[in-house]
Amino acid sequence: MKIGSIGRGMVGEAIYQGLKNIGNDMVYYDPKFRESKLEDILDTDAVFISVPTLPNEKNECDLSILIDVLDKLDQLKYNGVICIKSTITPGTTKKMIDKYNNDNICFCPEFLRERCAYEDFMFNNKICLVGTNSENAFSVIKNIHEKISDNFKMVSPIEAELTKYMQNVYNTYRILFANGFYEVCKHNNVEYDSVLNSLLYRNELDDKYMRCNEKMRGPSGPCLVKDSLAFNEYVKKLDLPLQPEIFQTIVNDMQLYPRTVIEGTRTEKEYFGKELCKSE
Repeated sequence: MKIGSIGRGMVGEAIYQGLKNIGNDMVYYDPKFRESKLEDILDTDAVFISVPTLPNEKNECDLSILIDVLDKLDQLKYNGVICIKSTITPGTTKKMIDKYNNDNICFCPEFLRERCAYEDFMFNNKICLVGTNSENAFSVIKNIHEKISDNFKMVSPIEAELTKYMQNVYNTYRILFANGFYEVCKHNNVEYDSVLNSLLYRNELDDKYMRCNEKMRGPSGPCLVKDSLAFNEYVKKLDLPLQPEIFQTIVNDMQLYPRTVIEGTRTEKEYFGKELCKSE
């Protein structure tokens, strides 16, 4: 299959190299590579869009780069399946489908860690979640992922968008919960690791994002902080009968602890040019 890839950052590069290595004919466009042209994408069966959705001055998800790409594909009359991989505000895919009158626009989230993005895409891709109402779009994306994904699920676009945010916001919450409990343990002269290990022994929880010590504290990197801030802004605009405070609490608590940068992951300053939610 001939597949296009727009954007060759962390996510886009993993997708491009991964799909190429399983036998697909890959072409790409990224303005950082002057030899690439958007027109090269036009004769592909599908295109994956993995462009930055950086936080704006209000910490909302900035969709301007994505919309610019979609505008250009529409102007060029691209007729393949358009699959958005960038993290986007819930409801965006439906708005784009309506704006361009194109049911072949879909959203398929990735759950990649920067330090091992290629390995996660190729070997830890347990479910391919396709947010679409189009059987054709689902079939094409499923066919592309069949060699690397174990399960396939067709859901509404907004369900897929919310699933992506739930993953990243929950991981941020786990880190902050661990930090909070670590502080309580330290105050009482109790070893946090001993408390955690007792629960791990009981299989009550797993230790993912739950390890905490003086050298491993608050969240950082290109995804967790950005997405937790953006999701909180999204929730604040919803007219909910019960307005949860937990997402604002996550934002508040992110300011308490020093950032921890895992080896192989960029800092917020390296990725965004600034620290998004400054810790004390």
